[in-house]
Amino acid sequence: MNILLFKLRYIGDVLLTTPAISLLRKAYPDAHITMVVNKGTEDVIVYNPDLNEILTVDKTNKFKNLIFLLKKLRSRKFDFSVDFASGDRAAWLALWSGVSPRIGLASNEGFRRWINNIQVGWINGAHIVELYIAIASEAPIIKQNKIVPDNLKLKLFCSPKDIEFAKELLRENNLQEKNFIVAHTGCRYPHNRWDYENWIKLLKHLGLPVVFLGTADDIESIQKIQSALQIYSVSLAGQTTILQSATIMLQSLGFIGHDSGPMHIAAAMEVPVVGIFGKTSIPVIWHPWTDRYHIISTNQTAEEVLQPVRSLLIPKS
Repeated sequence: MNILLFKLRYIGDVLLTTPAISLLRKAYPDAHITMVVNKGTEDVIVYNPDLNEILTVDKTNKFKNLIFLLKKLRSRKFDFSVDFASGDRAAWLALWSGVSPRIGLASNEGFRRWINNIQVGWINGAHIVELYIAIASEAPIIKQNKIVPDNLKLKLFCSPKDIEFAKELLRENNLQEKNFIVAHTGCRYPHNRWDYENWIKLLKHLGLPVVFLGTADDIESIQKIQSALQIYSVSLAGQTTILQSATIMLQSLGFIGHDSGPMHIAAAMEVPVVGIFGKTSIPVIWHPWTDRYHIISTNQTAEEVLQPVRSLLIPKS
C-alpha cells in the first residue's frame, strides 16, 4: 500500500497536518506514506515516524524539480492521494502521478474541483486541524471502519543535536531553563502586526528575560523593541534553524507571537502560547492547537492583556 500526501503551503500549515497523518498511519500501519511539501517547510516533519518519505517542491528550480518529482511519483504507483488544501498545483501533481482516488478539499475555484474525485466541504466553525482530519477520514479504510484518531496533538520531533544546541545556547547567554519567555515579533502581513509600543509595555510589565526568535528580516524590528526594554533580552533572529528554535521554546516558560509558523511550533512543544491575531486572522480556525493558550487582538493594548498573559506564562509561587 502506497499513500501520497500533499501540503504545499507554509511551515505552520504543514505542522498542522500531523494529527491527520497520525490517523492515516493508524489505519494503514504497514503503508509506505510519502508526503510532498514546499522546500523549506520539511523540517517540521523530517523526523516524524508516521512518514516514510518526504519530497519537496522547489520553486527556485521549477522545471528540473518538476521532472524529478513526477518521475518519483509515477514510479511509486500510489493507491490514493490526500491533499490537505494545497491548491491546484497539488491536484495536478496527483493527476499526473496517475493516482486515484484523489482526496481533497472542495473548492469553487481552480481546476482542483474537477481533478480531485473525492471532495470534502469546509466545516463551519472548525479548526483547520479538524478540517484536515475530516479530509483524511475519506481514506477508504478510515471511512469504512469509522476509525477515529487516538491523539489530536501536533507532532514535532527534534534531534538530540538540536536539543543540545539549545541547551548550550542558553548556557552561553546565562539563561536558565523555564526562566525566560520566547517572543516572535515577525509578521507576514504588516496590517496584522501588533504595534511596538504594546510589545515594549507588555514585556516590561512581565519582567522576565526574553529570547527573541525570527529570521534575519526581523532583526531591525527586534532591535527597536530591545532598545526600549529595561530587562535582559537576547536576539537569536537569523541564527537558529526551525528545529533549534523549537528546542529553545521547549526550554521556555512560554511563547508570545503573531499568528504564524513559530506560534504553531510553540503549541507543538506544549508550552503556553499567547497568539496575536490581526484584522485578517481568524482565531477560530487558526488558534494555537493546544490547551494552554490566550488570544490577543491587535486592537487591544498591553494594559488590557497583561493580566491573562501573566496568569498563563508565569507560574504561581
